[in-house]
Amino acid sequence: MDLYENIRKLYVLETSKREIARKLGISRNTVRKYCKGEHIPGEKTHRNRDNPVLTDEVKEIIKGYIREDEDAPKKQKHTSRRIHRRLVEEHSFKGGESTVRAYVAELKSQNHKKVFLPLSFSPGEAMQVDWGEFTFYLGDEKTRGYILCFRMCHSCAIYVRAFARSNLESFLEGHVKCFNYFGGVPRTLIYDNLKAAVKEGWGKHAKVQDSFLPIVAHYAFNTRFCNIASGNEKGLVENLVGYARRNCMVPVPRVASWEELNEKLQTFCNNYMEHRISGRERTVGSMYEDEKGALIPLPVKPFEASIMREAKVDYYSTVHFDRNRYSVPVTMKGWTVTLKGSAFRVEIYCRGERIADHERLFKQGGYSYRLEHYIPLLERRPGAVNNAIPVREHPLRKTLKEYAKGFENPDKAMVNLLALSQEWDMEQFSKALEEVKRKDIHSLELLREILNRKEDENRDWLERASPVFRPGPSVRVVEMADYDLLLRGGN
Repeated sequence: MDLYENIRKLYVLETSKREIARKLGISRNTVRKYCKGEHIPGEKTHRNRDNPVLTDEVKEIIKGYIREDEDAPKKQKHTSRRIHRRLVEEHSFKGGESTVRAYVAELKSQNHKKVFLPLSFSPGEAMQVDWGEFTFYLGDEKTRGYILCFRMCHSCAIYVRAFARSNLESFLEGHVKCFNYFGGVPRTLIYDNLKAAVKEGWGKHAKVQDSFLPIVAHYAFNTRFCNIASGNEKGLVENLVGYARRNCMVPVPRVASWEELNEKLQTFCNNYMEHRISGRERTVGSMYEDEKGALIPLPVKPFEASIMREAKVDYYSTVHFDRNRYSVPVTMKGWTVTLKGSAFRVEIYCRGERIADHERLFKQGGYSYRLEHYIPLLERRPGAVNNAIPVREHPLRKTLKEYAKGFENPDKAMVNLLALSQEWDMEQFSKALEEVKRKDIHSLELLREILNRKEDENRDWLERASPVFRPGPSVRVVEMADYDLLLRGGN
């Protein structure tokens, strides 16, 4: 670099090239190269040399292979080696694998050089929606669940709700809960190509599912769908899914019910209102107050988030829904009824009247029997009471069976006790049953009287009970033949 400096300084002083060469002891060619500053010592020159075997035709073929991979499974995409083999086998390519490998690497690096525009949304303009998956313990059972995440694009206010499945009814219920939580509806909701919302196509060409259109019409919002593999188009909610998992599902939650889990998630959403996002001067809740007034007002009647099915009642007095069985009153055998399935419940109707209501089952081949549906049948067939599945699932079955042994007809008494238990809260019924057992009194009438007593009655209710319920003296059965003996003078 010192030599270059001397050449430049002498040249600026209008020293001739010959004189510079003589003074510095270098060739005139070197002086000629560096005197005007056209070249800098150590500077690398890049030459774009065309590879004779990598023609434009071959390049287009390679690009075509890579485009094919866009719709291919992750583990079934072209490698550079596979592309080279196809070129040799199908197009008699003469170049080496390293040539192909270098060009494929160049194409892939170009594809990853994406630039995204920073976006801004007006209050109430849009909301992004997406599903996420997580694991938790429901009781002691490890369970897979799904969270439906909503995020306002202006304020970044969030709503997250957990479901057992990512099906249509859960998708609809999540929207209803979200709109109620925010007290209004954004003008546009942005989705990925979710099966519950999209029938076919993607982006601008997506066709909305017929089953999703009613809620769109009811809440009067517009829909926008993202292009394939374009998570950046709804980056706010993509980040929310991960944020919710990291903050709500770590450590792995242990809850007794879905309701408890959703209460925790709602608390998380409420607390997020106090969060201030980096780069913003105001909290999420403060910005949401600006957005709240710009939302579409809620309709007078809330949307019913459920799916409807018709089913025929079978000879077990059950109907099939989503690969599980649910009981109805035995009087409905053979009827065709309407099932209304929501995210966590199944309601059954006949001629507009609700005849049964069950918690929804999520494992295949399960059943949900309600004992009150089978009481009329058990009253006609009391002999089956100890083996009937609805009875065997009763929490007080063993206690009731033991108590029923004190009656003249234990099976019939068992049926009556079961019927009585369905009329009262289970805890209240259990306490009353323990009272009569402790006094060794076997009477359905007394048990019913205990259940009907007022809470402010004195605790000595048993002593004040009607005499008809008090245990009487023991009476021995008299044999009439004993009197005949007396008439004959016998002892």
